[in-house]
Amino acid sequence: MGTKRSEWTRRKLLRRSGTATVVAVSALAGCLDSETDETNEATDDAEPAESDDSDDDSSATDETADADDGSDVLVDMTGEETIEIELVDGEESDDGAFAFRPDHVQIDAGTTVRWISTHDIFHTITSTDSLEQKSPSGAFRETVSTEGDSYEWNADEPGTQHYYCEPHAGFMDGTLEIV
Repeated sequence: MGTKRSEWTRRKLLRRSGTATVVAVSALAGCLDSETDETNEATDDAEPAESDDSDDDSSATDETADADDGSDVLVDMTGEETIEIELVDGEESDDGAFAFRPDHVQIDAGTTVRWISTHDIFHTITSTDSLEQKSPSGAFRETVSTEGDSYEWNADEPGTQHYYCEPHAGFMDGTLEIV
């Protein structure tokens, strides 16, 4: 008989706590909704921002950027005799994975490319003809495994040179646009 009474008490407690939770969440949603309305009203009364119809393209983004965040944005490094590409770990990259930084670079023919490891993880720097079907193409295939290790390659011919890390081929790759 004691078991039946404790089950009834448990059920009653759960039902009441569930009801209290629903009431609390509803009240909170009502408070948040009224704050949103007040914010929208203030925005509706504000004067519209003036637009600048001039032909100034200084704020426009271009296909070629000066970012080096490993985000597959083409970074223009033409005019440089030697460029450096870092092999970064997950803590240093935007998406938490190993990466080449920058990973998409435009350079002049004759530029020396230096890949530098920033950590003690084994990587390869392997040329490939395609990033979709990665396999060594023969232009270069080197390894780095400790912080400070580097590999240099001279970009003699204009064209496109893709590269990747064999152990991390699913997400660690890059492209050199040689002009």
